[in-house]
Amino acid sequence: MAGSLVNTRRRYPGLLSVSFRLEEGREMSITPERQALLAEVWTVLTAARDLGDIVTQLVARRIVDAHLNNRQPLESDIEVTTTYFR
Repeated sequence: MAGSLVNTRRRYPGLLSVSFRLEEGREMSITPERQALLAEVWTVLTAARDLGDIVTQLVARRIVDAHLNNRQPLESDIEVTTTYFR
């Protein structure tokens, strides 16, 4: 949605509410690699939520937050999510 203000608010049981806000006029480009990473992050977030793994939930949310704010996630956060099921 180019040129519009997006404000999404989600609540996660047992944790603080998380809200993401994109600045007006900001466009997001998603490369296939980033799309694959986000798909994996959401899978890890779901599993971590089911298992009560709060630390991993926070790491996954930092990656999602970085994506929504068009920033690069930390390499250490990416490593946590890519090695979660190993």
